[in-house]
Amino acid sequence: MLFGNSDNLMVKCSFNLQPEISQASYWKFNARCLINNSIKKDIEEELQEQVLVNTWDLRKNRIQARICQYKPPSSPERKICRKNTEATEKEELKVVIDKLQDDLQKELTLMAEKWLIRSNSR
Repeated sequence: MLFGNSDNLMVKCSFNLQPEISQASYWKFNARCLINNSIKKDIEEELQEQVLVNTWDLRKNRIQARICQYKPPSSPERKICRKNTEATEKEELKVVIDKLQDDLQKELTLMAEKWLIRSNSR
């Protein structure tokens, strides 16, 4: 029997902790990584051991981690260019915002003048 608070609806939750048998996930390997001899050697070492279907995801993650380990960091020039592009976009947005605010102020002034003329004519 389940009991609950009268103010709230009761929630029942059950967990299934049985292992699921699933297929190995699809992974597209970039063969250009094998140009680097260090990466190539590490991948060959990883694949020398027997690869079972149920351990493939783990091995795939290890290989991907090793590829990322050797990946060169992005150059400072590239980061500077990206920041300059972002700054330029922000400046352009500021100009657009200023123009829209000016247009809004003009429209509000016109509406206020029309309202004043109408209220005085009565």
